[in-house]
Amino acid sequence: ISKGSVTFSGSNISLTGGSFTVDSGASGSFSTNVALGNSTAFAVDGSLDVRLVGGGKAVTKSGTGTLTISDTSSSDYSLTINAGTVVLQRAPSAAGKTLKGMGVNSGGLLQIAADGQRTNGLTVNTGGAAEINANLTAYVNALNGGGNISGGAGSLINVTGGTFNGNITGSGSLAVTSGTFTLSNTSSMTFTIGANGVNNSVSGAVIANFTGSRAFDLSGADKTDGNT
Repeated sequence: ISKGSVTFSGSNISLTGGSFTVDSGASGSFSTNVALGNSTAFAVDGSLDVRLVGGGKAVTKSGTGTLTISDTSSSDYSLTINAGTVVLQRAPSAAGKTLKGMGVNSGGLLQIAADGQRTNGLTVNTGGAAEINANLTAYVNALNGGGNISGGAGSLINVTGGTFNGNITGSGSLAVTSGTFTLSNTSSMTFTIGANGVNNSVSGAVIANFTGSRAFDLSGADKTDGNT
């Protein structure tokens, strides 16, 4: 798509190979499911909204624009973000199917924008970032990498393993529900103190190793005696 706004409709739409390109200033959307080839690339400098179907397939995102994934059918493809933004908002019926893995490289941003998103692994590499919107829960079997993760108020990331070397900021919480998870000595996590105490937390009854630095954001703290 080189310019304007294009909507694709109908049935039996498939992307069998090559790269689907959306230029800067252009936009596109699919009103039906798109069947993936073994390896499908999206080069998006504008914006594109897709519904993907393809068990075991591989999806890559490049370009400075935004790819929004709004699946309504269950698929367990893998996702790699090399640049720009991917907004992940799979419907509950689709999100119940665990993605094979997600990777965010330098210059890439993953934005989790719907509840219950699941992946076997999330690697946020140095220079990459992941965000989870407020009041949402995501399930990550293994969290790795050295990039940046931020969470909105009331958000929760459930992890079951991995080693994270980067920075965790914002008001989101982390729960280690099984396995062994490590925040290494190069990592950092910020705890935001609100009017009624700590807004975010780390919880779990399994093995969690925290050897990095911890910071406390007191900018919103209640300074009344006995509260904070």
